[in-house]
Amino acid sequence: MERVNTEQQPNGILGISLDHNMLYELGKCLSVVIGIMLGTVICSNRRKANPRADPKLCTIVLLLAVPLLYLSIFLIRINLIAAQVLLFLSGICLSVNQVPINEIILTTALPTRFGWAFSEKSTVESVMADKGVKYLMQWIFERLNRARPYMSQYSTEIVLMICSSVALIGVVLFVMTTKYIEEDEKKVKQIMDTPNPVQP
Repeated sequence: MERVNTEQQPNGILGISLDHNMLYELGKCLSVVIGIMLGTVICSNRRKANPRADPKLCTIVLLLAVPLLYLSIFLIRINLIAAQVLLFLSGICLSVNQVPINEIILTTALPTRFGWAFSEKSTVESVMADKGVKYLMQWIFERLNRARPYMSQYSTEIVLMICSSVALIGVVLFVMTTKYIEEDEKKVKQIMDTPNPVQP
């Protein structure tokens, strides 16, 4: 039986043939690089003037990323290019968070606990972002199709909107971090300045 090619026609850029999946991955990598560079510059400049700059930056970029994700979901069926641009911008916002989150860990955890803190961060990211979200989206997608068959054509958009809303939980957590970060930093400094400190 002859195999039917259902892939979309590749795009040619600078004489290189690129399909849409590769373009998406390249855009994703580029957004991560730009986001980390922006996060580094902003953190280094703002933290000197405001000790709460790191959690505030995380809060702001999440508040920017969520509406960008929502708009991209709505525009997927209307204008694919505009949706991809919004996804790219939201990816930059989410990537900015990587730098201040690491800074928060470095200033609120004891040096002897850095390994544990970063391991916990990596584990949560792996479970929630890489594996957890994928299975959660699949589970919601299947339940939605069974309960509301007439909404099957919009189920993908609904699932993406639900998952995007999870970022609002992060906003709440970073607001709480803004309230307590200075106190936690002082406690760490007191322990480190104490001769022969008894570390918890």
